[in-house]
Amino acid sequence: SDRWFRPVYSGVGPDGGIYIADWYDTRLSHVSPTDDWHKESGRVYRLRPDDKSAKYTLGDLHEKTDDELLSLFSHKNKWVRRRCSLELGWRDANETTTQKLQVLVSKQASLEALWALTQQGELNSELAKTWLAHDSADIRRWIVRLLGDRHESHPRLAELASREQDLQVRSQLAASAKRISAKAGLAVVNNLLLSADDSRD
Repeated sequence: SDRWFRPVYSGVGPDGGIYIADWYDTRLSHVSPTDDWHKESGRVYRLRPDDKSAKYTLGDLHEKTDDELLSLFSHKNKWVRRRCSLELGWRDANETTTQKLQVLVSKQASLEALWALTQQGELNSELAKTWLAHDSADIRRWIVRLLGDRHESHPRLAELASREQDLQVRSQLAASAKRISAKAGLAVVNNLLLSADDSRD
């Protein structure tokens, strides 16, 4: 009932709690050019279950070794897994860790490992070719997205479009087609229309 409540962000924190940033101002938008809105009334809320305390016990992930970060890719808290991926991605690649990341993608379909490899600049054309045929639809979808984000065509994209059964991968192929060269993108779209039940979409 508080008309000042203006939630502008929510996210899961490292402790498993849900955090909500409240702008706390009666205005819904910046319609007035006058810079007179409240700058000291904002607040942050933390939500947690009644029967549990939100807690975080892993310490500073930045101080952990590569192997310690890799071991946390299976942690139940998504925030921890993603932060470990970022920490590895920010580090200079070393051959041993790169090989371990590649194994995690290939054998365990680890998206965190794929993201870390990409951040380190280790996702090359050969790996993309291999993983576009991965058993995991999530890995295929992210390879398509990452190639599109880099505006890179790949011969396997059109081939994948001709046989892909997963709807989300097909959707990502269609979205990424506009981010690569026109010739390669049209080949992807053509194969999507010819091979799947997307012609009426």
